[in-house]
Amino acid sequence: MNFSLHQPSFWVGFITGILFLWLALKILPLLIPIWHALLTRIRKTREGLSAGVEIRYRDDLLRHVQKQHLTAPLFSLDEIALEPFFLAPTPDTDFEESTPFRSAASYLLPFLPDWPELGSYLNAPRITLAEILQANKGTISSFVIIGHPGTGKTFALSHLASLVARRESEAEITRNLLPVFVHVADLNLNENENLDPIETLVPALTRITSSFTQPRLTGLLKNAFSDGRLLFLLDGVDELPRNEVDIAVKYLRMLLESYPRIRVIVAASTDYFDGLLELGFSALPIGVWDEYYRRQFISRWTKLWSTHISSHEQPHDVNSEQELTQSWLFDENAAFTPLEFTLKVWAAFAGDILGPNASDAIEAYIRRITIDKPEARESLEQAASSMLHTSKSFFNPKQLDKPNVLDSVAESGIIIKHTNTQHSIINPEIAGYLAASSLVTNKDLDLQDFSPDWVIGEATTNYLATQGQISTLAISLLAEVDDPLQQVRILRGLSGRPRH
Repeated sequence: MNFSLHQPSFWVGFITGILFLWLALKILPLLIPIWHALLTRIRKTREGLSAGVEIRYRDDLLRHVQKQHLTAPLFSLDEIALEPFFLAPTPDTDFEESTPFRSAASYLLPFLPDWPELGSYLNAPRITLAEILQANKGTISSFVIIGHPGTGKTFALSHLASLVARRESEAEITRNLLPVFVHVADLNLNENENLDPIETLVPALTRITSSFTQPRLTGLLKNAFSDGRLLFLLDGVDELPRNEVDIAVKYLRMLLESYPRIRVIVAASTDYFDGLLELGFSALPIGVWDEYYRRQFISRWTKLWSTHISSHEQPHDVNSEQELTQSWLFDENAAFTPLEFTLKVWAAFAGDILGPNASDAIEAYIRRITIDKPEARESLEQAASSMLHTSKSFFNPKQLDKPNVLDSVAESGIIIKHTNTQHSIINPEIAGYLAASSLVTNKDLDLQDFSPDWVIGEATTNYLATQGQISTLAISLLAEVDDPLQQVRILRGLSGRPRH
């Protein structure tokens, strides 16, 4: 083959290439800073969008948790909150080494996580959730809050979520954490082992976030999970029957295996939290209110009631009436849970108190929110009864005789709406009281499917004795148990007073 080179074209191309190379070498140093600046701007824009989504999400969560308490129709969580406390485990002591000062109670009282009332009344060493997280800032720790119904586990989780959402906690470690607060009923858990931990959370958080937050919610969660700065607060496990607790534990195991750097705090019952300790969870028994806490609560309630309630009613001689009410409540020395004591204070100030017992306070609360709504009371009892007989902590309103009646008491907060049309009653103790009322009203004490080992079942037995004759039920329950200690526990539950 014969190749011929066109001399002019070759030299024109060669010189042009040299010129382009020279220009590129001259211009490249100027283009590099521009390129880096462009990349920086893109990164900052993405961070700004992410920060904007996170700010909106924190605001959405804050609005949600401010309503997660019994008196939400009257006051916000921040207004009424007394910081929850927990009983601190007794530290290991080596008497050959110097140890910090400890109170006498810490030496005399054993650490009883399933009976925190004793330590609370005798002033055992206490600690807050923020202090616990700060003390464990060098390690990735998970905790299970245990306590009886009405002791404030949901309130404690809501209070911590509120502090972390606003970045106002004294614990430095919590300021960079992203709180996720969900109820187990919103997770739609099942036996499927292929659940995506993050995708399972999205529907639960979608229902409490705004339309501006939702499109970027998945990305926000993935980043927080991957960075290990997520604080997962799971409520409602204490309300589940045992088989469903096991499903929740499997989900948490899968979650921690996928994202071992996140922190998890779960609310569970003192009766059953099997599997959580095996996952590395530490038990935190929640303390109940002693006299000091009760007086603080009464004083705060009085101030809020005077500001927001009685100032509009303008009754005669309000101050003297409130002083008498305060004095009467200050002298109260019964072992009420925070929920029961709150209801009693509320009834005393509302003027509809029925008696001195916890059941009287719950009855006054239910009558107050269902006044002139007898069908709502019937529907509430039917819902609680269905939960009892099906051993479910949730119900579907469509299965009730009058499914729309409960909408009339929705603003009171006694009914909590979850995903997948599931609903629950605000507290197992109130659910148990309503279930007991239904059993007595309908004269239906044939509880073949009834399980007293479940929190709502146990609460039902606690209140049955105050509303009806239960000798037949007591005999049938005792006949099924051979353990004398278990029989004593059943009798205590049937005595008409909660076990604390």
